[in-house]
Amino acid sequence: MGKLFRYELRLIAFNRFYIGFFAVSLCFGWLILSTGTIQGVAHTAPFSPWSFGSYLTDLMPLLSIALLFMVWSFDSGQARRAKPLLNAATIAPFRHAAVKCAAAATAWLLLSAAIMLLGIGFLIFIFGNAVSIPALLAPAVSILLPVILFLMGSGLLALSRSRKIFLGLPPALLALHLLPLPSWMHLLATNFYSTYPLHMDMVDPGFTVPVSFIAGKLGYTLAGMIMLALALRKKYSCHT
Repeated sequence: MGKLFRYELRLIAFNRFYIGFFAVSLCFGWLILSTGTIQGVAHTAPFSPWSFGSYLTDLMPLLSIALLFMVWSFDSGQARRAKPLLNAATIAPFRHAAVKCAAAATAWLLLSAAIMLLGIGFLIFIFGNAVSIPALLAPAVSILLPVILFLMGSGLLALSRSRKIFLGLPPALLALHLLPLPSWMHLLATNFYSTYPLHMDMVDPGFTVPVSFIAGKLGYTLAGMIMLALALRKKYSCHT
């Protein structure tokens, strides 16, 4: 299984789209850090969890599209050509699907980690010991975990049924991102980190979020886990 995992990870990581997303994400991240984050958001310090969370959410639309591309690669021409070989190797479809999920998740988390390291390194270079790395991890987890589980779960379930259904996910994601929904309903936490501190009646407040926001994130996480389980239960494999 280790060899299969490395093979699937190479299929994703050495794909020109993944490399392109990696480069564009780093460039866009640097632009956000040097023009927006450096000024702080919502009357908080540039190195506060709020500013760091805003930095990550600004990048989430791009990272979400990257994740959907990785899921789409499960049904790529190269994956289809490899299917007869995998079938001949008597690999159970369920196990193969699980390995593909693990490879896609690993590739996406590596991309997200690079974005986080860029932001943390930028802040430490400028502000030194004032930066608390553990404090920055809380918004990162609350942003990344629901997105990867929900998009991977919904993407795999959609792709296992029809490629046409899968192609409807990016427009739906864009609509969710742009619509003026309550903060707890926003999968990508649109504008939450840059606006919520303004309602706390203090300068540079500590990092605390409302229960409704936590419930919304847990809801997306749970929904993603259920859809992922359903997709794997159907013994998802590369087919149209």
